[in-house]
Amino acid sequence: MIEGISVVTLGTLEMRRTVRFYRALGFEVLHGGEESSFTSFRAGMSYLNLIAQPAERRWSW
Repeated sequence: MIEGISVVTLGTLEMRRTVRFYRALGFEVLHGGEESSFTSFRAGMSYLNLIAQPAERRWSW
């Protein structure tokens, strides 16, 4: 049984815009930032990570 999630990592095509969005929501940047290819935020007792993806990246779900 899953009791929790400590980290979620999301891919983004626009790091600057995405970092600004999460900062506006109150997330604290721990590593990286608008110019970085990887950014980590504190999310309570957990973490939210962003990783830059190239525009030509093909997404599938």
